[in-house]
Formats: sequence, structure tokens, C-alpha cells
Amino acid sequence: MALKICTSASIPPDAIEKIFRHGIRKPGRSRPIKICFKDKNAPAQILSVLRRNLTFAQVLPRGSRIRRDLTPRELELEYNARKECYERNKKENLNAYYVDDHFHIVRKKTPSPWKTITTSEMPTTTIPTETTPISSGTIPTATEALPLNDNRAPKQSRAPHASIRRTKNH
Repeated sequence: MALKICTSASIPPDAIEKIFRHGIRKPGRSRPIKICFKDKNAPAQILSVLRRNLTFAQVLPRGSRIRRDLTPRELELEYNARKECYERNKKENLNAYYVDDHFHIVRKKTPSPWKTITTSEMPTTTIPTETTPISSGTIPTATEALPLNDNRAPKQSRAPHASIRRTKNH
């Protein structure tokens, strides 16, 4: 898919430094593809061509998007906007808000019901939150299951690059 996108934007395959996926393979989860280029203008050229191209739907699979890598400040803005969006949706108990490409929180015209996570959907990894003294001869017990956050920020590559992300599983 990455090579097809580059050739549709008239970028030769030898201009690509490397292609890889972020994250860990999990069922029902998409993982972004990162394309690192030798030329710093290649990501901008791809985005420009794809935005002008009327056959954009033929290049990317349905439910996919492409964007340049964000700066640390943009990542911070995106994180804060998503956090605020989550809090608003939680407060209204509706899926009524989303974050647009410019990190603005937008209210949907037709909100959908808030999806609650059942205990069967929770991660099975637990963290002990309360322990008894070791001298009593007992082992630490988990009194409350807390999900682990295994998401780590990806290391930034020095080469210019663009990311392709599938937003829906099809």
C-alpha cells in the first residue's frame, strides 16, 4: 500500500528510506504505517498530490487517512484536545464531540450513545494497589484491577516521513 501511494504521487520507490508499522499487533486494532523518505520534500509532495487528486479513494483503502508527522507542540495540542473531548463526552454520557484535524473540539449534529466498557472487555493485566506487610507471611493482593497503559510514544526518526493510519477495520 505504501509503494502504491508513493507511485501515485510520482515519487520513485528508491526515494523511500524505510517503511514500518507502529505498535503491537492486536485483534481489531489498526496500526499506523510510517514511511521515512530520503528527501525532506517528499511527504509534502505526497500530501499535496493526494489532496488535489480526485482519485484519492482509489489510492487509500476506505477508512484510511494520511498525514505528516506532528511536531511535539502539535502532539501536545492533540492530546489535550482529545482528553477534553473525552471528558465532555463522559459528562454528557453521549458520543457527542470529536477532535478535528486542527485540534478543535466539534459537536456532532447527531450524537450517538456513549459506549461503556464491560468488565469482560477490560484488560486482564492487574496492578496491586494494596499490599500487606511481608513479615505477616502473606503475598501482595490486588484489591482493584487497573489497566496497564502499554502505549509508548514512538521514537522520532531523523528522516522526513509521513504516516498512514487505518481508522476503521474493513
